Amino acid sequence: MRPKTIIVETEKPDCCFTWVSSGWEEGFILNYEVGGIGYYAPYGYGIGSGLYFRNVVIPPKSAIVEACLIWQAFAPKETEGVRSFIMAELNPSPQPFSTFEDFYYRNWTGIYVDYDNVPPIEQEKWYETIDFSPVIQELVNLPNWQAGNSMAILWADFDDRSDHQDKCARGFNTPYARTPVPVKLKISFLPGGLARTYQISHPALMSIKTVEHTKEGDIETTHLSGGSSLAERRLTTSKEITITPPAEVEVTTLPGLKYTREIR
Repeated sequence: MRPKTIIVETEKPDCCFTWVSSGWEEGFILNYEVGGIGYYAPYGYGIGSGLYFRNVVIPPKSAIVEACLIWQAFAPKETEGVRSFIMAELNPSPQPFSTFEDFYYRNWTGIYVDYDNVPPIEQEKWYETIDFSPVIQELVNLPNWQAGNSMAILWADFDDRSDHQDKCARGFNTPYARTPVPVKLKISFLPGGLARTYQISHPALMSIKTVEHTKEGDIETTHLSGGSSLAERRLTTSKEITITPPAEVEVTTLPGLKYTREIR
């Protein structure tokens, strides 16, 4: 089966926010005309942006093949050294962003993807972020996720890992720009229950659990690419895991560690 692809755009009045960790311009700017990532100046660093998308039509338990943000550059930047991460609010029906307190106390996904070395950009050219399908997979696996729910995505350098070079932050246009430009969320997926292959990179430590339904009852099985089958398996070395259908996949990342990505 070929994956299905949907593209959802940010829209007024509840599309985005930008926050500067240093407190620049009071830190939190709602629905600003330019979103930003990285380091801008000594008074503006650790910059990140949240994006709100309505009506994301993906059936529950679908297998997410690929996910990325598509964005239009605000201004040219030739410098490198912009480092960031992408995660999402861990909520099957998040609300639009409203205040800093509203943002700060939200619960975010345990899975995130580092987007390091964001490439140089040209003004008004379109770009795609790195694939963050594991983040979207965590959302559509939530018990109350339904096709048509909203998603709140966070793309940020809040941990201030970008090089401190003058005005090297990446800026992107939003629906509040002088010429409104939506940021797009592109997701490719397969309806639930199809085989997935994951790669766990050392020293990640993860627990992956599947529930395969049979006439005799629920049998908890994890299918490893090497052929063994265990109810639950913790991995401490690089390894590939294939989960065979029909299966519901629950991926739990242990505190402080990261899940990498699906590879095929």
